[in-house]
Amino acid sequence: LLARPFNFGDGDADNDGTVEFEFWPCDNDTANVWGYALITPNSPNPAITPLAAQDNTDGDVAAPPWKTISTNGGVTDVYVDPTFTEFGVNATQFGLDQSSVNGICSNVFGSVIVKSRSSTSFTAELKDLVGPFTLGDTPEYSVTIAKSGDLNCVVNEVTLTATALPPGAYTYEWFKDGILIVGEITDTLLVTMPGSYSVKATLPGGCTAESEPIAVLQNIIEPTVTATGGILECAVEQVQLMGTIGSTNPDADLTFEWTGPDSYSNTTELNPIVTVAGDYTLTVTDNNNGCDNFDIAVVSGDPDVEPPVITCPSDVNVQCSGDVPAPDINLVTATDNSGAPPTVIHVGDSSDGLTCPETITRTYRATDACGNSAECTQLIIINDTIDPVIVDLGDVVLDLCNQQWPDNFTTTWTDNCSAGGDIISDGGGAVVLNPDGCSQSRVYTFTVSDDCLNTDTSTLTVTRDYDETDPEIADIPDYQLATCNEDWPTVLSSSWTDNCSTGGAIDSDGGVDDGESADGCIQYRLYTFTVTDDCGNSDTETTRVAREYDMTDPEIQLPSIEMLCNEDFPLELTATWTDNCSQGGNVSAGPTNISMKECIEQADYVFTVEDDCGNTKTETLKLEREIELYDKCETAYARHKTLNECFIPDFSRWGWTNYIATEGIYEMYLYAGAGRCDISNGTIAGILILEYIDGLVTVTYNMYDNFVMNEAHLYIGCEQYPVGNNGDLTVAPGQYNFKPGTLDNVSQLTIGPIEVDGPFYMIGHAVTCEILCACDATEGTSDSYEPNNYDPIDCVDNLAPDFDDAVDFTVYPVPYKDVVNIAYEFDFDTDVTIEIFDRHGFVVKKASSSYLRNSNGLTQFDLSRIKDQLLFVKVSTNSGNVIKKIISTNRKR
Repeated sequence: LLARPFNFGDGDADNDGTVEFEFWPCDNDTANVWGYALITPNSPNPAITPLAAQDNTDGDVAAPPWKTISTNGGVTDVYVDPTFTEFGVNATQFGLDQSSVNGICSNVFGSVIVKSRSSTSFTAELKDLVGPFTLGDTPEYSVTIAKSGDLNCVVNEVTLTATALPPGAYTYEWFKDGILIVGEITDTLLVTMPGSYSVKATLPGGCTAESEPIAVLQNIIEPTVTATGGILECAVEQVQLMGTIGSTNPDADLTFEWTGPDSYSNTTELNPIVTVAGDYTLTVTDNNNGCDNFDIAVVSGDPDVEPPVITCPSDVNVQCSGDVPAPDINLVTATDNSGAPPTVIHVGDSSDGLTCPETITRTYRATDACGNSAECTQLIIINDTIDPVIVDLGDVVLDLCNQQWPDNFTTTWTDNCSAGGDIISDGGGAVVLNPDGCSQSRVYTFTVSDDCLNTDTSTLTVTRDYDETDPEIADIPDYQLATCNEDWPTVLSSSWTDNCSTGGAIDSDGGVDDGESADGCIQYRLYTFTVTDDCGNSDTETTRVAREYDMTDPEIQLPSIEMLCNEDFPLELTATWTDNCSQGGNVSAGPTNISMKECIEQADYVFTVEDDCGNTKTETLKLEREIELYDKCETAYARHKTLNECFIPDFSRWGWTNYIATEGIYEMYLYAGAGRCDISNGTIAGILILEYIDGLVTVTYNMYDNFVMNEAHLYIGCEQYPVGNNGDLTVAPGQYNFKPGTLDNVSQLTIGPIEVDGPFYMIGHAVTCEILCACDATEGTSDSYEPNNYDPIDCVDNLAPDFDDAVDFTVYPVPYKDVVNIAYEFDFDTDVTIEIFDRHGFVVKKASSSYLRNSNGLTQFDLSRIKDQLLFVKVSTNSGNVIKKIISTNRKR
């Protein structure tokens, strides 16, 4: 206790500075050294009375329901005057206020019982006892679970109800097999799966009770059933159905029912007798768990006195006796009222004895299992109506002009029914002169008949050539080849015609030399054509061919050009050329074979000329120039070390959006070529400095040595990404709200100031290039862009970025005191990193772990030494990040 609530004795009664603790006799005679100890209250506030009492001096008062003992030892229901005293105890004044040292869920005191006695002596007779009275009593907290039943084939969901005592505004956490069921926080739980369930009930102050587990069982054991039927046959008019039922359910309560044709129903006989064919269903039901099952017994057949129904194959018409099909019972259709297929046989065939045509009658018989039979017949008609066929020899052209006519021709003939054989034509008809006047024709005829007098006739025409006129060759005039030194043609080609022959293309011989010109520059060659027609008539023609001749190369005079500096290569240079025979003149060339040697670029100007005869000359002029050269131009994005978020997987592009929570100065590397946000593959081309001071943001791009910048785009906004013209989120730089545009290889760029209020997102984009070479010493150039046509950016409410809806977590308790718990559950496997930032963006706590999907993740941090009352929690996964703020209950932080 903070202070003793009472003293023995009267304290320093004589004011001598010493506290006396006397023992007083019952008669208050100080000379007697035994008796009782005087107790005096020691109140921390003497102005407030720690004890108050009042006697019933005005009359009798009622005793409690259990009554009291009177002065004569009897039982009475009143306290007589003046035997009853009411008193109050100010526990705080006694220093007994335990609420200042205990939590609300426990207390050093429970309840008290007050007793009274007839005097202040320890030996006084005990007169009465009353109580208990609650003095900081803390009840026992408990929670129990009641279930509406268990799961079976009928009941597919069970309600669990939690009852917490004493009554209060509890929150609940439900568990299945010891695993928290996320999102279930009420006093009822609807379950559809068997298992062991428990619940935890918590009052707002933190008082907690846990239930004993309760088992939810599931009984879905189906009963077993088999059903067997039979066949109603010729003499069998009834069938006994056979059924068996059972179950592995130890508490099974089975009932059954047979149902069938004509509304048949039987619930008393498991093996009933039936007389009607059809499907009979045996259904068994387990009344213990509501599960059922069934099987079907088939009763077929019928007492049979009816013959089967038989249908023969369709009548057949064939050309020849060899075409008559063999008997085939598989082509016969036969059915019986019993349902069983009857037996089919071929009885026999009979002919009408005629020819061309002949009719055959074929008989089939079908017999059922009861001996009933029926017959049918099929007609097969044989009649040859197809003519024989003479093999066509085709028309004949005699090989020679005016050749003698053949005496006759021999071929063969075939028939679908007769044997066929050889046949000789007649001796030919009259000789006919054809319209072209160059040939004659003669027709030969074949004729044949088969056994049914079907006939065929065939002819062939024989033709022979007749010609006595010479052919004519088309003349080719003498000519000169188009180019100098051109090869002589191997042959010349022309055409020829004839009054009777077809004519066509004709080639000359290979030619022979035929002299040259006086200056020796022109040569001649003579080619000869000869042709003979089909009848030996012939013709001859000649052609003289000329060509130029020159084997001397031309000459080229190159221009004189000095080395260039920071100038482009000329698009074209001009040289002059001369030739022994040709006119000569100017020739131009552009730069080719451009190459670098250190910082000097070389180009070849290749001049080539060709004279009229194909003689060529090539001269090369090498020209050098010093140049400024930039290479490895890459897309670059600014990336804060901790406050960044990759565009991927939200977009296919790479890059980062950076969250700026408070005012201050932020430095970020400019990564060039860091595809897929992999900074290990990128190059740091410079530093982006963001100054956020007094509601104004200024962004400065500072390029490293050997780097320049050609483009820059800046996004500052309340959303994680810009909104494009179509209303969708985008990371295309052209959609950013601050666009300085194309730059001229600058090494520094300043954008701003920009009015901003509250936390915001920033995307810094650039196109950077490396400096490889320079003609003169290159000094860095600077540029600036001051936006003047934009709305101030108000992001005051943008305190908790949420980068990925698929990533979420729970923080408790909120607000926290010293320890905070981070709980999460994801539907994917991932690495999890949890970082806690202060308001300045510094990481004060960090933890990393591997996570298996659909498990319960929990990470605990001790923040008792962290001074800030407001912190930010960032959870990073393979599928994205999310940030939430947390607040401490300690306002002094």
